[in-house]
Amino acid sequence: MSDLNQQLLNFNQNQNFNYDDFYVSKSNYYAFKLIETWPKWEKNIVNIYGEKYSGKSHLAEIFRQKYKALKFTENQLNNKFFKSLKLHENLILENYENKTDEKLMYSLFNLVDQDNKYLIINSNIPLIKMNFKLSDLSSRAKNCILAEIKDPDDDLIYFWCKTLDCLLQLPPTVLSHTKSFEEKTCGVGEKGTIYKYQVDDGSRQD
Repeated sequence: MSDLNQQLLNFNQNQNFNYDDFYVSKSNYYAFKLIETWPKWEKNIVNIYGEKYSGKSHLAEIFRQKYKALKFTENQLNNKFFKSLKLHENLILENYENKTDEKLMYSLFNLVDQDNKYLIINSNIPLIKMNFKLSDLSSRAKNCILAEIKDPDDDLIYFWCKTLDCLLQLPPTVLSHTKSFEEKTCGVGEKGTIYKYQVDDGSRQD
């Protein structure tokens, strides 16, 4: 038997989607930057995609709180619900899996374009890889901003380890192969520069 032992730790997963608790790293920087730079988007529809628990819902909640967006799921899409969408400038379609009527989805795209609204679509896979039967919808899906949240990088893993260390007092060997950082609100810029976000307004400091 191996000398290495594994232990499964069972945590109560209390969702905390506060702005202050979102850790910015190379794996999620582009998606986070889009949230921060609204409404200066090249296109009005953004598709944030990545594996489950990658942070999509956390970013969506930050966007909802910061810009008073309406969040909904594809199960809510119907002709009656579209009337409520007209009352909001910013929209979030959460956990999209292409399980609803594609004509409704196409109508949502049209609504965003015609009324100059902004829409974030969260999904596990990018829209361009979904097998839409409606050719017009497939074409519109290719005209979105794609923002992938990638697998955790070293910075993000280290942050998780440090968080666990505070909770469980992990042995030093667990953290010995990760690099140090100053605080949880550190991030890595596009060119590898390290910067900090002010917690109060999200401004950048080099």
